[in-house]
Amino acid sequence: MLDVPNAGDMPPEDESQPSTSELAKVLDSLTGTLITARKRLTDHGGEIAMRRLNRREYASTIRDLFGFQIAVEKIPDDNESEIFDTVGADQFFSSSHFDKYLTLGREIVRHGFDWSAQPRMPAMEFVVQGFNTLPQKNGAMSFTPHMNHRFTGDNYAARVRWFETHLKGTFQFPKTASTQLDLKTGDGVPRFIVKPDLSVPHRLKSVEVFYGYDRDTRARFWRVGAIERDGDVFMAECPVVELGEPLFAFANVTYETGTLLKMPRGYADSSLLTLRSECCKAFPDQMKEAGVNARTERHR
Repeated sequence: MLDVPNAGDMPPEDESQPSTSELAKVLDSLTGTLITARKRLTDHGGEIAMRRLNRREYASTIRDLFGFQIAVEKIPDDNESEIFDTVGADQFFSSSHFDKYLTLGREIVRHGFDWSAQPRMPAMEFVVQGFNTLPQKNGAMSFTPHMNHRFTGDNYAARVRWFETHLKGTFQFPKTASTQLDLKTGDGVPRFIVKPDLSVPHRLKSVEVFYGYDRDTRARFWRVGAIERDGDVFMAECPVVELGEPLFAFANVTYETGTLLKMPRGYADSSLLTLRSECCKAFPDQMKEAGVNARTERHR
């Protein structure tokens, strides 16, 4: 508001122009008015008054801390000044507010613990579910355990080989390995069963089974299962530490293609191709019903 007349952009060129002294008086008056208004909006007398969070801020804070949205009508009303809801002098904190926030806080904590105990879909399963909604059913996934935003060369090769298969027709891409998470075992230890695609001309190099329990995918530690092979079927035990936690398992199937793939900078040239199998999961109630036993020692 001050910049426009100060720069000479107002009044317009085709209108009569004020003299220098007239413009100075207008700017002085306008500056004083804006300073006074700013003090009133900030707080009385220009002093900062402590205030509580308004409804909008409180709801946003709970959402950021706990991950869920609370009903705004449960939060104490805002005392707005004109159209502003952040004026400290009006957002006071009384004994009534204290009682309401204490009751609301207890409800939020109870709901937060109940919500955190619910099984949440891991990021990998979420991506798989998204892929399953695509109309094309020729997709495949390659996953590197213990890496959040990086992958190894054999996983990187999967994307190149996929394009060679579906765009160029120069490569035969293996099918996703079928899997089964067997909970009803004689010793109460779940077993993950993998059946890789052996119809392709590429030599099967390895099958690795990974399993974990952590609900939060950011902290999940994937344990490696000891592989047992019976013909074309691979199996690994997935011992459970605690029956109160869900169990997740998948396998990485690696093939030797026999053709060296030129890799980008940062990766060594490789002829390997690693694909992720179907991912399986079991929740606590399913494992208890199946007779799964928890181990007394952590298995790494």
